[in-house]
Amino acid sequence: MKFKILLLLLLSSSAFANEADECKIVEETADMIIQMRQGGIDLKKVFDDTKDGLMEHQVQLLEDMIADALSKPVYVTMLGQQKVINEFVTGWKKSCLKSNNGK
Repeated sequence: MKFKILLLLLLSSSAFANEADECKIVEETADMIIQMRQGGIDLKKVFDDTKDGLMEHQVQLLEDMIADALSKPVYVTMLGQQKVINEFVTGWKKSCLKSNNGK
């Protein structure tokens, strides 16, 4: 439940964010999602419980992030988990920065 509340707060705050803040929110959301994935949390259930109250573009972003996170393996070791978390977060941050530079 705590994850759902944090995720909803992160995504809902993006409505008030400027472009620089937007990528920080994307980065933090990606970090939370991949950590939940590595922790064995059911991301589809989190999505279903969280999507109400979000704007359409936020729902799409969340769907895309969850699909990407589900494509990543779950590691048992902390080293493996940290590596996949870092790669996932970095990828989403770069993607956001690239899309904002193209505007």
